[in-house]
Amino acid sequence: MVKKRLRHKASCKFRIEQEAVEGNEMISRRSSKHEVYANLIRAWKRQLHEDGSKAFASNVQGKQQE
Repeated sequence: MVKKRLRHKASCKFRIEQEAVEGNEMISRRSSKHEVYANLIRAWKRQLHEDGSKAFASNVQGKQQE
């Protein structure tokens, strides 16, 4: 059976990264806590540092244009 790919909302991504900033929790613990791959959390962290507040907005804008 084929499993559908999950799409995370920008608010969810931001909340997970906000937890990283506020606490000293390891990525592996956050990934198991939120049931998200650790590499995905690292990618979100990199996006947030590079693009700031616009990091997760591109997904929403792309869908609105379609």
